[in-house]
Amino acid sequence: MPPAPTTEPMSAEQSATLAEFARTCKAAARAVSLYPATHPAIQTSLARVSAAAARLSAAGDVTLTVHPGALVVDGRAPVRPDAAIGEVADLLHERLVGALRMERAADTQDWHALLLLLARTPEDVIADGGVAKAWAASGREHFEIREIDYAEVLRERAGGEGAEWDRIIAYCLQGESASLDERALAVLLDTLGDASKFGELLDRVQATSAGGASMGARAAALLQLIRRLMEASSERSGAEGGEIVLQTAANAASRLTPDMLLALLGEARSASAEDAPVAAAVVERMSEGTIASFVAGAVVAERGATERLAQAFEALVPELDRKQRLLSLAKDEAQQSPLGQEAGFETLWQTAAQMLTSYTDKTYVSDEYARELSGARTQALDVERVSDDPPERVQGWLSTVDDAAVRQLDLTLLLDLVRLEADPERWRPIAKVVVSEIERRTLLGEVDDAQRLVEAIGRELGEEGRDALRAQAESAIDALAGGPLVRHVVLHLRKVDDREVERFSRVCHTIGPRVIRPLAEALAAEENNRAIRRLRELLLDFGAAGRHSVEQLKNSPNPAVRRTAIDLLRVFGGREALPELASMLDDADPQVQREAIRAIVQIGTEEAYAVLERALVAGSASRETILQQLIGLRDDKAVPLLCYVLNHSAPRGRLVAVHVQIIEALSGLSMHPESTRTLRTVLYRGDWWAPFRTAALRQAAAAALRRIGTADTLAVLNEAASSGSRGVRNAARPHAGLPAKAGSRPRRDPSTLREPQGRLEQGREATGSGSPRATSRGERDAT
Repeated sequence: MPPAPTTEPMSAEQSATLAEFARTCKAAARAVSLYPATHPAIQTSLARVSAAAARLSAAGDVTLTVHPGALVVDGRAPVRPDAAIGEVADLLHERLVGALRMERAADTQDWHALLLLLARTPEDVIADGGVAKAWAASGREHFEIREIDYAEVLRERAGGEGAEWDRIIAYCLQGESASLDERALAVLLDTLGDASKFGELLDRVQATSAGGASMGARAAALLQLIRRLMEASSERSGAEGGEIVLQTAANAASRLTPDMLLALLGEARSASAEDAPVAAAVVERMSEGTIASFVAGAVVAERGATERLAQAFEALVPELDRKQRLLSLAKDEAQQSPLGQEAGFETLWQTAAQMLTSYTDKTYVSDEYARELSGARTQALDVERVSDDPPERVQGWLSTVDDAAVRQLDLTLLLDLVRLEADPERWRPIAKVVVSEIERRTLLGEVDDAQRLVEAIGRELGEEGRDALRAQAESAIDALAGGPLVRHVVLHLRKVDDREVERFSRVCHTIGPRVIRPLAEALAAEENNRAIRRLRELLLDFGAAGRHSVEQLKNSPNPAVRRTAIDLLRVFGGREALPELASMLDDADPQVQREAIRAIVQIGTEEAYAVLERALVAGSASRETILQQLIGLRDDKAVPLLCYVLNHSAPRGRLVAVHVQIIEALSGLSMHPESTRTLRTVLYRGDWWAPFRTAALRQAAAAALRRIGTADTLAVLNEAASSGSRGVRNAARPHAGLPAKAGSRPRRDPSTLREPQGRLEQGREATGSGSPRATSRGERDAT
């Protein structure tokens, strides 16, 4: 971990502002990664982070310097650590953001673009060229990102010249030595005449890891460097400039490895290589001392002679007597090294010298094969020029290495690894790769291949699965259910044809009930009608397992998820869903209450009506809401339930107003036989000890029958007006069109439906029981 930055403490006010910004930024980043752009949570989070950033940059544009676990503003760090600041710093640092400059003019659109970029994985950002390039591609202008270049940092720490050498070598490895600028050429020309300095350049060429270049490519890059140096030196010093370059390279050749020298010799002997004359000139100028140093260095480095060293030595010095003389010089030089001071050096050197003087490939290569091998390079070039293969054969070869074929090989390899590996510790990382591949192929629409991979993991959870791998397989399935797979499935459900939906459904069903909750949450946030319909059908296909999992969604803190749970419980239907739906009648969200009531009404059984009737009669806090929702449904399916409440509850106390509201609601709905029968019952029903309440309820029922206005309801009114009791006739005649009887009691406003408490208590005292007596003839007549 890098050392903590040396900073000064912020003021307490600035520290609090930075912490507030970090918390809002973290929350907004999470919202952007979870919800679509039009979701209200996105807009709210973006507004908060924009406001927090504005407070942070109140004095002007501000630059956040990013360190692991810390944010620094103008060289000042918070007075105390804050978890939110650390998380935001890590979020930026993982994506190689070294500094973030925020302008005061940044708006919510700028923040949305930045947070979308930060929501991507670090690997994806780096694969697209880095965070700075990705931000530039977004087209937004109010943020400036300075990206961390770890390779450049390390090169600068190692020295500026080394960094320049790396850049030069990279150009040459790409075949672009002609693009070297004056600065690069000046660095190269400084190495001329100094074999040790040029040797450092050779070490860099051999050690570079650019693109995993082969030794032959490195040798070609070195020859390009030498040729470019010769051209530049000749322009400055004339013809002798090129000679200086060649001699410097030859003198430094002792720093070459055997593999590099063999590659250089191969270039020198190639008749078609562009730089073959340069390579041959360097080899010719290698002195005996240089060759001896080359041998000594290789033996010391490898603590003995290798076959590659023997090959290189044989190519440089084919004469035996000269070999022995050069080995003597090499031994003297090797004795000056730490290896030469060891006790077994003499034995080691004797073995190495014996191998280097006796090496020959005649034991392994026949004379005929050697002649063929010597001309192989030329023949290979001839083969390239000859194209006598038919096009269909060439196309067949190419089809085995195209993208589709490689992806199919990857799939086969993963399936074999999952099937063959039995060690749980080794199987776990394979499963992680498989999970990532399933997500990637689902996103690309290669859902059949993804299905095969899911089945390979799910097989370990079945009867034929291996017990040792069950825990790892469950973890992999959980990772699939909780990862981005569901988002990829929803993305395709919005646009694929109906016949393609089954393929995506099959993947979800193979994962099992674990995917139900993410699917339900996606359904709650989805806005596309086609995707909503398909998600509902997909969830319903899970059957009993789907219903059991959906019941858990009713405890979600998200009201949209709870409404989705109600919708699915209604569709699963049946008496079994009533307890869960009843428990949601007291939900804090009015929309959730409304959906729960609608679901119970649509079930339409006696048990369902009893649930709502108990909620209304019990006098719970949600009673008024339930009643208003029932009335507000304006749904004919609510008629039986409203009638059920009127028939099974007595109009006492607060329920009087409830009955009146239900009667009025029935009058606004379509004609229903049940509503006609119930209103007739209310019209004829009465309590002699509560004449005013009875009269008002009868008048409300008569008015409702008249408002419905069908032949049946008018017949009920006419019957009541002509043959009912006195109180019934008085209530029905004004609405039936018959004249009211002289001396009849005027209608009373239903809003005043509370029995005078004094008279009621007097009646109870007079009778000595809970049933009050009638106190006047008028009261008896009202019933």
